[in-house]
Amino acid sequence: MLSFTTPEFLWLSPLALVVAWWWRRRRRPALRFSDVSGFGNHTGRRASFAAWGGPVLRGLACLCLVVACAGPAGRTRARRSRPKGSRS
Repeated sequence: MLSFTTPEFLWLSPLALVVAWWWRRRRRPALRFSDVSGFGNHTGRRASFAAWGGPVLRGLACLCLVVACAGPAGRTRARRSRPKGSRS
């Protein structure tokens, strides 16, 4: 079972969805180039990946930060102590 040192931070996990949603809806400059006639109507897989890849990656990064702040407590293995004089 996964345990956390401060599980209260996990209440911030919906923040990752808010960050992704905000990044997807933010306004971008309407025109980046003075002449766009050379581009034509090129919308393909790469454009859709660029449109969704940024928000998804930023949302995942925010979720990772929330989990890191919660401080996952790793399992600690107790070292077996051998009695003095034993060889194995």
